[in-house]
Amino acid sequence: MKPFQTRSRSVLTLTAALALACSEPASSPVDLSSQFANAKIDANAYTIVDIGTYGTGSGAIALAMDKHGTLFGRFGLPAGGQRSFRWTDKDGFEDLGDFDGNAFQVFAANDHFMLNGSTFTTGTPVMQRAVGWLPHSGFFYLDAGYAGNSGVSNNRGQIPGTRFGSGTSEGWVWSADTGAEIIPLTIPGRTILGFAAGAINNDGAVTGTVASTQTGGPPNTRTNRAYVWHPENGVTVIPPLGPPAAGPFGPANVGVTYISDEGLVIGASEMQLATTPGARPSPLASTPGTIPVHAWKWSPSLGLVDLGTLGGNHSVPWNADKDGNVYGWASDA
Repeated sequence: MKPFQTRSRSVLTLTAALALACSEPASSPVDLSSQFANAKIDANAYTIVDIGTYGTGSGAIALAMDKHGTLFGRFGLPAGGQRSFRWTDKDGFEDLGDFDGNAFQVFAANDHFMLNGSTFTTGTPVMQRAVGWLPHSGFFYLDAGYAGNSGVSNNRGQIPGTRFGSGTSEGWVWSADTGAEIIPLTIPGRTILGFAAGAINNDGAVTGTVASTQTGGPPNTRTNRAYVWHPENGVTVIPPLGPPAAGPFGPANVGVTYISDEGLVIGASEMQLATTPGARPSPLASTPGTIPVHAWKWSPSLGLVDLGTLGGNHSVPWNADKDGNVYGWASDA
């Protein structure tokens, strides 16, 4: 891989680069959810390999892997903060560099060497900006100056993300041809208070979370739900795994991490409401607090399935394969 560049190029250059990098046709999605419940693997067939850290010894975490076996992730700095790395079995670690003088923090990689993540700008206030990278064009911002982050991209060169506004949020999908376009998310009978886009599959289906309230109804009708949106099929709201919205401090939190090409959506939900006010960690956090969080999987034919835990209070799924096997982490007793 060439050294990372620190300047963005024109949209025309990005379009040409994307056409070269993402020339494989998108596969037609097939609903395999009837087989999901019976899919089995042999966990003993896997071997854990320690790839070490990037020189600093401050820890490293792998976040994405492409079909070529290249790993992407982040490593800690002795003075605090994080930077991103690329790792191969042949070359080891490579620092992914800076964009506009700020460390790039990778989140996802597709199979055509396109990366996306974010950077935190300097100055006051500090702003998180969604960023992409292409081999022929280097770094570029995925938005038009708004604060936000990006999610799990697909192999068609589309990247989902979320724009942070004043007290609200909006999900978007970026491509080289259109830039970042806000998803026209609507739910009949509901007023949307904010929504995020977390992942997109090769059919263009986006999944994320949406907060809404009953249009014209009392204020305690707020709900926090997972959704799937498709440009042709519209929106489907995934029912809650945890408690209903009624409660002293709003609905239980929900997070979504991935949607497969076969239409399987995975995420995590709090299993009870908060009993005291105040901020709660994300249900996808590695330290989710005292409220139990369970991983789930959903498809139109399978419905919602609680994946449970390994005996503890928490589990979070991060990925799924084409056979419906789900991968993530869970706490034990």
